[in-house]
Amino acid sequence: MKYLKTIGCLAIAAILGSCNKPADSIDVHQSSRDNVIDVRSLIHGIDLGDGMFNRSSFPVMAGKYLVIGDYLNDENAFCLFDGDNYKYIKSFGRVGQGPNEIVSLASFAWNKYSQEFCLIDEEGPNVYACNLDSIVSNPDYTITEKYKTFRGRMPSEFFFVDDTTAYCVAYLLLDEYTADRATGIWHTLTGEIDCMQYVRPDVPKRHFVIAVSPADDLYAECHFLCDFISIFDMKGNLIRNIFGPDWGTDDLDCFCSAIYTKDYLVTAYNGVNYKERKPVQRCVIFSKTGDYVATLNLGYATDGMCYDEKYNRLIFTFNDEIQLGYLNLDDLDLK
Repeated sequence: MKYLKTIGCLAIAAILGSCNKPADSIDVHQSSRDNVIDVRSLIHGIDLGDGMFNRSSFPVMAGKYLVIGDYLNDENAFCLFDGDNYKYIKSFGRVGQGPNEIVSLASFAWNKYSQEFCLIDEEGPNVYACNLDSIVSNPDYTITEKYKTFRGRMPSEFFFVDDTTAYCVAYLLLDEYTADRATGIWHTLTGEIDCMQYVRPDVPKRHFVIAVSPADDLYAECHFLCDFISIFDMKGNLIRNIFGPDWGTDDLDCFCSAIYTKDYLVTAYNGVNYKERKPVQRCVIFSKTGDYVATLNLGYATDGMCYDEKYNRLIFTFNDEIQLGYLNLDDLDLK
C-alpha cells in the first residue's frame, strides 16, 4: 500500500489568504466564482417513453447506450436507452434476494476495455457484469457475478483505466459502523485495492467524489463537506489544491459529483448548509487542473450527471419537472 504524505503546511495557507494565486502554485485560493451563466433554456429534455425511474438516479454512458441507475427501484435497478436518439429500450437488473439479483445497488460503471457494464451490490459485497447487447437481444440473459472485492475495503464510484484496473473511492472499513475514505486503485482480478491517501490536516472530513482522466494523467478529489479540490497525477502525486470562496464555512453541501470532459473538470456544486437538504441546481466548471471557468445555473434540481464524449454534452438526471435532459457544451461560450 502506498500512502502519499502531505505537501505544504497550514502556515503557508494562512499567508496565502483569499488571493488568487498563479497557476504554478500548489495551493490556489479562489476568492470568487462570479462568471454565472443561466442555461435552463439550453437544456434539452429527453422523453422517457416507457422508461421510469425515481429520484436519486444516476446516468452513465456505456458505449452505444445510456444507462440510468435507479437506487430506489424495487423491481429493476437500471433503465437502458439508445445512446444516439435516447429512446427507451428496456429495464434490467432484477432487484431481489435470488441468484444474480441485486439486493442493494451501491455503484456502477462502464468498462470500455472489456465492453461490459459492471455494478456493485453492497450486500456481500458482490460485483456483477453484463453485456448490454445481450441484455437487449436475449430476454433470458442476466447479470452474473464476476469480480472480487477485498474484505475490509469496498470500491465505490469506480472508473476503469484498463480491462482489470479501476480507480475508485475506497471505503476502508474501520469497524462495523465507521469507515475512512481514500482514492484507491482496484485490481479486479484479485480484489485488492491500493490506496493513495493524501492527508491534509485542515480538511475536516475525507468525504469526496472523484473524477478521472487517464488521457490527461489526472484525477481529482472533490470534497463533499468543504469547498476544496485536490488534483493529482495518476501515480498520486499532488499537482494542486483548490480552495474555493466557501472554504472555511462549516456544514456545507459542496461537490456532489465530478467528471472530466474533453476540455474541462465539471462539478455539481450546492454550496448550502447540508442540513437544509436543498437540491443541487448548478455546476461549477474548471480547467482540467482547477482554474475557475464558469458557474452554470441549471434551473432544474439535478440528481446526477455524466459526459457524452461523442456529442460533447452533459447528460443529467433531474428531480424536477423533467427527469432526464442534456446540455451541449458547444452551445456555451466558455473560452
